[in-house]
Amino acid sequence: MRAVFIVRQLLRLCVLAWVAGYLALPVNAQLQAGERSAPERIPQNGRVWRDGGGAPAARFAIETRGNSNYLVRLYEKSGNRAILTIMVHGGNTVETKAPYGEYTLRYAVGGPDWFGLVGLFGPATEVYEADATLRFYRSGNTIHGNRVTLYGVVGGNMATSKIDKRNF
Repeated sequence: MRAVFIVRQLLRLCVLAWVAGYLALPVNAQLQAGERSAPERIPQNGRVWRDGGGAPAARFAIETRGNSNYLVRLYEKSGNRAILTIMVHGGNTVETKAPYGEYTLRYAVGGPDWFGLVGLFGPATEVYEADATLRFYRSGNTIHGNRVTLYGVVGGNMATSKIDKRNF
């Protein structure tokens, strides 16, 4: 009986040591540890992940065309922290609320395969960043939001640049 007790205690200590080591890793290392090697079910259209940044207040609409899927993120202009992540399936428009502030928009685009929030749409994932800042604010009784189209628009006003996937 004593040997069984000791083995159980050792197993508990091993699990606790692993969890403590995992939690001590930087967030990016934790995410890399969570990458998927096989595709999983893609999150539903309009799925939103929030990571602080204040209360959702201003309208934020994202419009897409075609069959590609998009994972859209708003990054704080100061601090470069992602505060809002939204899944948008190709050919759909999603509306949500964003906190007041100034943000950089980045988005990942890919096909139907989904490998999680780190692996995104697999090796063929392309990532872009908008050259303009998105500003969500209140002026008097008016709340100012944004609507973006993630496809080319003649005379459009939001240029994008391709960036390294590691910067997403």
